[in-house]
Amino acid sequence: MHTGTEKVKSITDIPLQPHKHNIDVFFNADLPTQPFYKVQMIETTAPDNASYEDLLSALKQKAQAIGVDGMIIVDKQQATAYHTVSDTFIVKDSTVYLDRQVATAYQRIAGIGLKYLSNIDYMKTIVKQTIINLYENGKARKLVVNFDYYGNLLPAEMDKYAVEFYNAHIIPFDAERHLAGNMAGWEYNYDENNKVIAYRLMQGELIYTSAQVQLAVQSNVSFIDYKFFDLSQDTKQPFTLLVYKDEHSKVIQTQLYSRKMLVWKDVSTCKENLVVGYSRYAEENGSERLLFKADNYFYSKDDLPLPIQPVANEVKK
Repeated sequence: MHTGTEKVKSITDIPLQPHKHNIDVFFNADLPTQPFYKVQMIETTAPDNASYEDLLSALKQKAQAIGVDGMIIVDKQQATAYHTVSDTFIVKDSTVYLDRQVATAYQRIAGIGLKYLSNIDYMKTIVKQTIINLYENGKARKLVVNFDYYGNLLPAEMDKYAVEFYNAHIIPFDAERHLAGNMAGWEYNYDENNKVIAYRLMQGELIYTSAQVQLAVQSNVSFIDYKFFDLSQDTKQPFTLLVYKDEHSKVIQTQLYSRKMLVWKDVSTCKENLVVGYSRYAEENGSERLLFKADNYFYSKDDLPLPIQPVANEVKK
């Protein structure tokens, strides 16, 4: 049974994952014969001389990359794009520059992307909540961190200190999440020449957290070495951030060093190819001290809103 709003929205926010299976195409009043969601508008273009089959093929490829299962075609049209071309002429001993508009005809096709409920088999891989047991001065403090489908915090559902702790002590060191450059609320700047990415979290006009990572000094399938700069601490001394992975590319341990001294290490707990938790330890006087322990809890299909119910018709492909 699916919980959530009883009113079916025209466009529903559903997490998607790329795939390679066939895309169903629907025209006019046709609809799928199984429960589905309308998830987003998708469009593509092709040269004016492209066939309709080529146009549909391009749309299907885009749909696969986005992760939808079907398309309701809503629009196909001829269109014209205009761009400026600069011409140079030599007139006697003078150079004359003229700009002119060039028109290029093309075709455009658009559709509503559909996601079948039966194909959403990955909800159990998306972290919904992390419960952190933080150990300070011999006492334990419980922090609850909530996430949306895309790994972004839901601060309205969290204690203020939990938000501050996560933003200051956990997410800045998740270098691979930041390399994707898609975390809500964060600003990114990528220096291609020096292989450096800088990122920061703002609160109004103030910088809350700021860091810079130099991409893999050395790496292989199971080990990545980053140079990490904590710009929030106003220091130019880089940390070394070591990331270790298993054969499934899951991060199993992260270590932070300062001047070759271990500051802390995160050790992941994995089950059925999922990171179900992690613990952070500090090195003190030659022994390890547990700083916090985090347990991950995952979404399920029950967290999805109600799908659109099927109607009997013939699926066209």
